[in-house]
Amino acid sequence: MGKISVYIVLSLFVLIIYALFFKEFVFMSQGHLVDDIPDFVFHDISILHYTNGQLDLKVSANRAVINQDDSNIVFEQSSGVSFLNDSFFRFNAKQGNMNLDSGSMQLWDTYLVYVYANQFYWFDSAFISWEVSENVVMAPDSIQLSHETFRIVADTMTWDLKSQNVYFNDYPSINLNSSYEN
Repeated sequence: MGKISVYIVLSLFVLIIYALFFKEFVFMSQGHLVDDIPDFVFHDISILHYTNGQLDLKVSANRAVINQDDSNIVFEQSSGVSFLNDSFFRFNAKQGNMNLDSGSMQLWDTYLVYVYANQFYWFDSAFISWEVSENVVMAPDSIQLSHETFRIVADTMTWDLKSQNVYFNDYPSINLNSSYEN
């Protein structure tokens, strides 16, 4: 009986050590569904997209999750840069979602900086969607657009990147000669 107790204690000790030192150890229980476990989990990842040898998009994240039958990547603590013709975007988001087929992205708790001709335009919103196929950036929630000479607060925004037109709905608040901090 003494040998069996030693083997049981030793087995429990090995199991505890394994659970403590290996990150992806998952306890399976009766109520836990296998569908809840992602197929691929990446830590400290960067995704680069090139077109004709030119870097178009770089997205980095602390953690990214991909499911096998899904073309979406879910990011946590993401940041990135997208290069356009003579301008570029930089963004940080608490959480993001990128479709690998279309390239469109949804960003939550985000701020985005658009840089054109050494001018900085800051976008701050709880949710921003970027539809790459349509070349449109949308913010269906409250958004604040700031520049060194103005600040605009609106309920929604649509920005057509081809025509460089920004559309606001529901009477935006426009403050001239107001910096981002004010």
